[in-house]
Amino acid sequence: MPTKLFSVLVLTVSLISCSLNKTNNNHFEVKTNVIEPSKMRFAGKGAGAGMMLMSSMGPMGIAIGVAIDEGIANDIDKTAKMSGFDIETSVLQTLSSTLKAKAQKSAFKAQSVNEITIEISRYGFVIQPGGDDLVTAQLHLNVTLNGKKWLNINYPEQLTEQQRKDIKTETLELVKSDGQVIEELFVKALKNIDKIL
Repeated sequence: MPTKLFSVLVLTVSLISCSLNKTNNNHFEVKTNVIEPSKMRFAGKGAGAGMMLMSSMGPMGIAIGVAIDEGIANDIDKTAKMSGFDIETSVLQTLSSTLKAKAQKSAFKAQSVNEITIEISRYGFVIQPGGDDLVTAQLHLNVTLNGKKWLNINYPEQLTEQQRKDIKTETLELVKSDGQVIEELFVKALKNIDKIL
C-alpha cells in the first residue's frame, strides 16, 4: 500500500510541475521598437508630382516630389503628437495577445518562449488609388521570437483583394488636421492585421 501511495504522490508532483512549467511559458514579454526616424511617413502625392516634374527639371523634379511627401508627413506627425497618439502603445494593445497565442502554437513550441519583439520599421499613411485624396494607415512590422525572425507584416501592401475591402480610408486633409482620425485609422489597420495573423 505505501508503494501505491508513493506512486500517486510522484505522479501528482509530476503533473503539478508540468502544469507550472507550462504556465510559466505563458508569462513572456512582448515589446516594441521603432526604427528611427520615429515619425509618420507619407507616400503618394509627391511621387506623381516628382515624375511629372522630372521630365522638365530632371532629378530636381524627383527631389521636389520627395519634399512634398515629406512636408505632408510632417503635418500628419505634428497632428498625431499633439493628440497624444503613440504607435507603440497602439501596436502592443492590439497585437500582444494574438502574437502570444500564435507563439505558443508555432513551430517554436518545442522551445520556451521568452520574448516577442515587434519592430516598427515604417508607419504612416499611403494614398489610395482612385484620385479622391483618400489615404489609409501603413504599417511595416518585423516580429522576432526569442531574437529570431518570425513574421514580416507590410500593411496594406500584403493584403489580398478580398482583405483590401476592409481597409478604412479618410481624406488626406482630415488626416492632416484631426488626431482622432489618425488614431481611428491605425486602430482599424491593427485590427485588420490581428485578423490575418
